[in-house]
Amino acid sequence: FFSSRRRHTRLQGDWSSDVCSSDLIRLAGPWQYRLSGEPGEVRTVRLPLVVDTTGDSLQRGFHAPSGLAGESELLVVFRAVGAFAVRLNATLLAEHGSLVGECAVADEAEHERMCGIPRSALKSFNELEFTAGCGRGEVCRLEEVWLLILESE
Repeated sequence: FFSSRRRHTRLQGDWSSDVCSSDLIRLAGPWQYRLSGEPGEVRTVRLPLVVDTTGDSLQRGFHAPSGLAGESELLVVFRAVGAFAVRLNATLLAEHGSLVGECAVADEAEHERMCGIPRSALKSFNELEFTAGCGRGEVCRLEEVWLLILESE
């Protein structure tokens, strides 16, 4: 589904029309891995990563992309197995298996999901956080994370 500078349709509306261009920024790492119940325990990790404890979180900071046009849309796109809550600067984008707000499944077979980032939540420097919500005996896996900029033409 995703490749840099690829043309594709928008999230909302008719998937066969409303074509736009896009830029894709991969957030490869490093990520900070925080263990639930152990507030001082932080490890630096790279994706993909298996998380088997509910409440464990992965955090990564990033600067807002420069040159965003007024009508550009910014989304966080992620490939993951299992339930994760997703927050940007403490604003909830997705919650443990339920996609909230401007979120959608991008590709079910590839486990890709995407969430719109409200402009009001975006700062010059941002903190993106994924918190595992796996049930007992389940495993969550965060594989890849991107920022997607959609620009109207």
